[in-house]
Amino acid sequence: MEYRKKTVIILGAGPVGLFSAFKILENNFAENVLVLEKRMDPKWENDEWASRSMVVQFHRRFFSFSIPDALIHCPNGVFSEDNEENRRKYSDLDHMSLSSIQSILLKEINDNYNDRFSLMKIEDILCEDDVISLVVDCNGEQHFSVLNPSLLVDATGYHSTLMNKIIGVEFEDEFEYGSALKITWPEHNLSHAEDKLIEFHDCHKNTKFFSYGYSSVAEFSYPSEDFNVFFEDCGYSINNQSIKIPFLKDDTTPFSIKLPAFLKRIVSLDKNDDLYKKSISLFRKIREGKLNGINGYEFIKHLQDFCWHEADTLSLVIRQILRKNITIKDVYVDIDSDHADLEKIGIVFVPSRAERWLSTNRVKTNIKLVSVNGSYEISGFNLIHPVTACAVGDSLASTDFRHGLGINRGFHTAVRLFQNKIDPESARRELIENGYFILNEFSDHNIFSRAISCRDWLISH
Repeated sequence: MEYRKKTVIILGAGPVGLFSAFKILENNFAENVLVLEKRMDPKWENDEWASRSMVVQFHRRFFSFSIPDALIHCPNGVFSEDNEENRRKYSDLDHMSLSSIQSILLKEINDNYNDRFSLMKIEDILCEDDVISLVVDCNGEQHFSVLNPSLLVDATGYHSTLMNKIIGVEFEDEFEYGSALKITWPEHNLSHAEDKLIEFHDCHKNTKFFSYGYSSVAEFSYPSEDFNVFFEDCGYSINNQSIKIPFLKDDTTPFSIKLPAFLKRIVSLDKNDDLYKKSISLFRKIREGKLNGINGYEFIKHLQDFCWHEADTLSLVIRQILRKNITIKDVYVDIDSDHADLEKIGIVFVPSRAERWLSTNRVKTNIKLVSVNGSYEISGFNLIHPVTACAVGDSLASTDFRHGLGINRGFHTAVRLFQNKIDPESARRELIENGYFILNEFSDHNIFSRAISCRDWLISH
């Protein structure tokens, strides 16, 4: 890529988009940065556009500036368990809400690069006659005498608004990692919850999750063709073309032995068996609930009817959220006494956790900035600009299972592109080749080791 550009335009003012802007300005990769965000209120000082409260894992050392100790790192009562040997060495692994990270980045940019940075609301993205029109509410902003953008960066997340949907860059093969039963609860609203250490997962829901104090666990299962017919009977769509990675198949940790056993017991039944039909009824109820799934009380009552040890162990996961001294022998004792709390627990099922990568990360295209504020004449608007388009972070991949990467992958990409100034396509290949699915021989141990190695590699760059 050519360096010292006039203007870089970034789509998306999330943590990765703002971190990219920060790295561009910090390293003089370009003179100016224009960030376009669809959620933004033109009066962005109120920060309402940045109030998304999803909590993410990240490595503190990956930032090139200090993080205030006063920041609240995670929701009420959520901790990382240290009983997995492979996680103990990651003492810098921490949790923050998206809004906290965005606030830090915005303050850093405005304190140091305010005259070279602009944040505007994007109203729409249109594509016609091989020109991508970015419809922008400029709100009187006149930071740039001449915009002259030559690079467009997609930081919109795994939905990949620009690269995949608009420009039409295809994804590479899909890699499937199996299914997950996700369990969430409002920690501060449970009257019977005891003090406990919770394994921290992505901890997000379609709500103000961070401020409401939710906690989360998940039970995972490896991918198997044996489960597909059952999932399809439940109404799920299964992509049989995906490459299945048998991660966790031989794992015997407490986080991976409950769900596979339950699914194997179900698929061993005849389709006319009453318990097979009961299983379909259970998973259909969960699917129909969408993001809310079903509540913990309803889930346990369904599981109790199976009279299976495999079902009882899943019930135990739910009961121990409230009472950690409950054992498998008394898992159904006094359920009604916890009825109110159990109804606050949400159960959601994800039948296929998959990852796909863009097939290329450097595309030439034409863009036009269209101002919806007709009272201002700003140089650079309504002109066609030939640009290079590339993606960072989760715009580069579509995934719902990131195994320790997540937001770190976005920060890594931004560092490599805008600090080390490598070609975007080289950055894409670099991430893929350091991923945990590019192996000569698939094995659970090697895949896990590669994930840990990739995490180390991210920290060190």
